[in-house]
Amino acid sequence: ALAVGMALSVCGVVMQAIVQNPLADPYVLGISSGASLGATLAIMLGIGSFLGGNSVGITAFIGAMITSFAVIAIANMGGKATSAKLILAGMAVSAVCSAFSNFVIYITNDKNAATEVMKWSMGSLAGASWTRVGVMLPVTLVCVAVFWTQYRNLNLMLLGDDVSITLGTDLHRLRTFYLIVASVMIGFAVYCAGVIGFVGLVIPHVVRILFGTDHRKLLPLSALLGASFLIWCDVACRVILKNSEMPIGVLVSIIVYPGILLVPAIIFAVFWYLLKIASQIEWEYTYIEGRLSFARIKAKRKRKNIAKIEMEEVVLIAPSTAHELYNYHNNNQLSVKDCSSKQ
Repeated sequence: ALAVGMALSVCGVVMQAIVQNPLADPYVLGISSGASLGATLAIMLGIGSFLGGNSVGITAFIGAMITSFAVIAIANMGGKATSAKLILAGMAVSAVCSAFSNFVIYITNDKNAATEVMKWSMGSLAGASWTRVGVMLPVTLVCVAVFWTQYRNLNLMLLGDDVSITLGTDLHRLRTFYLIVASVMIGFAVYCAGVIGFVGLVIPHVVRILFGTDHRKLLPLSALLGASFLIWCDVACRVILKNSEMPIGVLVSIIVYPGILLVPAIIFAVFWYLLKIASQIEWEYTYIEGRLSFARIKAKRKRKNIAKIEMEEVVLIAPSTAHELYNYHNNNQLSVKDCSSKQ
């Protein structure tokens, strides 16, 4: 969970910088569709069965890598790859892979295998083992370290290709290199846990809101937050349902979707409540000050020896007390000094 969370979060940061799109996630290049196609071929047709118990994960990894290199090749046709060409190529390859996956599921007509494909596409960490950890964790740490050393170029990518060329840096080769490294990370994440969405999309934005957009801080903090988030999601998946484990992709979607909708609503509600309290306090203070000053002027005209009301007492006296204070003064029944104790 730690390694997969780090990989997804860091790849989300890198993809958003490469394509200059805040809605980009690690699967923006169709990697998830390629991995699903590989897993579908392994489950439905038995391709890669000679690989043993890890056949589904390995074929999904191969599918993800082939898809990534296909997108990079298509985006470089007719000139250098740009952000728009990468997104369009990713959408096209993703649609083709999804169509082939659905076609394979339809022609085999195996409900049990189709159910297995659906469960795999939900993502799960139930198959975690020390062997997979020994492969996934070193790859993730090395790739995160590589991206962290490239934080200046990632910051430069946010400015666009024209600005980077003006500053003497050609981002074409760097963009291709970053895509290959990110594809390797995503391929291993798919191999270990299947397809887990929204982690690479939401975690980078949360870190940007809290700590800014500098990739020098954004990359390590996103890795830490993504790892922590996925660890606790995995814990929740193992304890929510009795004698079974919920797919982690389902739980992440349940958490993220309402969060996207509720967090702005909660912030607006808190702001509106604080503003309402502030306006009430100001209005009450003004009202009390006006009533007491009016009562004091009236009382002074009738009796010159009535004690003056200090401003500190104005805030402590309620509006009803101010009205009663004025009536008491008019009737000469109570002095200002005794009012607070009788109240």
